[in-house]
Amino acid sequence: MNRSSILFRVDASSSIGSGHVMRCLSLANVLKLYGYECVFAARFMPEGLEKLVAAAGHKLERLDCGYTYITHEPPVLDHADWLGSDQRADADQCIRLSGTLRWDWIVVDHYALDVRWEERVRPICDCLMVIDDLGDRRHDCDLLLDQNLGSDLRKYDGKVPASCRLLLGPRFALLRPEFAQMRQYSLARRKKPQLNSLLITMGGADNNNVTSDILNALKKSPLPLDCRITVVMGSQSRWFSDVGCLARTMPWLTSVHINVPDMARLMAESDLAIGAAGGTAWERCCLALPSLIVIIADNQRQGALALSLSKAAVVLNPTGREALDESLPTTLSRLVEEGLASMIENLDALNIEGSGTEQVALQFENARSPGDAPRLRLIEEADLPVILTWRNDTRVRKYMFSQEIISLHDHVSWYERVKNDPLKRLLIFETAAQPRGFVNFKIDATGVGASWGFYKGPEMAKGTGYLMGRAALAHGFEQLGLQTISAEVLEGNHVSARLHKALGFRQGALKLDAYEINGSYVNVVCFTLSKTDWLTTTRDC
Repeated sequence: MNRSSILFRVDASSSIGSGHVMRCLSLANVLKLYGYECVFAARFMPEGLEKLVAAAGHKLERLDCGYTYITHEPPVLDHADWLGSDQRADADQCIRLSGTLRWDWIVVDHYALDVRWEERVRPICDCLMVIDDLGDRRHDCDLLLDQNLGSDLRKYDGKVPASCRLLLGPRFALLRPEFAQMRQYSLARRKKPQLNSLLITMGGADNNNVTSDILNALKKSPLPLDCRITVVMGSQSRWFSDVGCLARTMPWLTSVHINVPDMARLMAESDLAIGAAGGTAWERCCLALPSLIVIIADNQRQGALALSLSKAAVVLNPTGREALDESLPTTLSRLVEEGLASMIENLDALNIEGSGTEQVALQFENARSPGDAPRLRLIEEADLPVILTWRNDTRVRKYMFSQEIISLHDHVSWYERVKNDPLKRLLIFETAAQPRGFVNFKIDATGVGASWGFYKGPEMAKGTGYLMGRAALAHGFEQLGLQTISAEVLEGNHVSARLHKALGFRQGALKLDAYEINGSYVNVVCFTLSKTDWLTTTRDC
């Protein structure tokens, strides 16, 4: 493993739930784009989640489960039984699986691990990050994330080293990028609130079949007759058949789904949700989706009550003693009468924009040694041969507006013409001091707008383009002083179009017959990114 490497220590089970793995996976997927090799170490991992980890291109290392008698050293943590081991044995297994490798980072997301485990694995990593929600134990870490609303410095006072960087609050929530991408669409839908679609999602396992309790309680509720109900369940749930049978008895059209692939779009197109108060609560907040929350675990209570206090959600069982068949019909009656506009306004005011995963990933980038960090530099004459090789490669050339092969003589002549042009900025993108791609800015006469083009070396790793794009946009807005950056993409270049959207660009008009290539006219798709939008998604941590 030659690349920078990160070990994630996390588990999932019917008791633990799937949220810890899902938020670690969101972070690992972004870090992979930054060139990190991510490995998951788990003792418990359901098959469905194991497949998600593998599909994302990460390795999973299984820890031993053969412990029949476990003695926990005092103080015994409230969630110690989740570990399936004692902390010392767990740490030693992680050390053994690491072999001679020293990790750049270890990320631990586990309520059953504390300072004792962290101190033991310190010798095999440069930096250590803890993801926590509880604030109930001591840690030895360089970075701690608590994405809950209402978390503040007092929660971790005396529980982390003085040098530890704390990332607190839902603006750092580890959401998948599709939630940020769907945010504007979702907000636009909510300008005229209605109640035509209801989403029910109680997490991956739903051990106590709360979903069925909700459906039964809804039968007593005043939902509009044309309302559609969508139920989403995890593959770990034992209740799919029961819920499916119950769905067929509902007075409203009700569908039941497992492991929906595009949850962000489903949430964006829903008018109201009933859900748990785990990580999905922040997904709903990002999309300003009004929610009725059911607390199904004690660790969810703080975040749920904070949302209720902000009037951004309604908690159906704040004390844990409320009966859903009473609280749900009463709450829905009030919402049908009063409408959803006030809750939507309060959700929008939370300003949870979905960029938390990116902001957390930047902390890892900031900790890199200068020689390994991605960077842009002006091209030099010595770079011309490699740039020409990239540009003339069929995989790059087929998406250019000029697709003929360029000679070295013409390439050098082009460089001599433009190298001193103040309205041109030609850049090489490097990681680990090696060239990975080329970026070209063409600044307009105003000096505050520019068009750009770029390509990575065709043999470079997947994710290089995204990493290069992030660095180039930062250069354009922060160093060149640009206010807008625009791009034109050939209509069939779906990879580039997806990349521009992932970088935050807004898709604009389709220009018909914009260029003549090889005797035929082609269409191009226009994209634009403003500095305001850029700052919104990359606000300094």
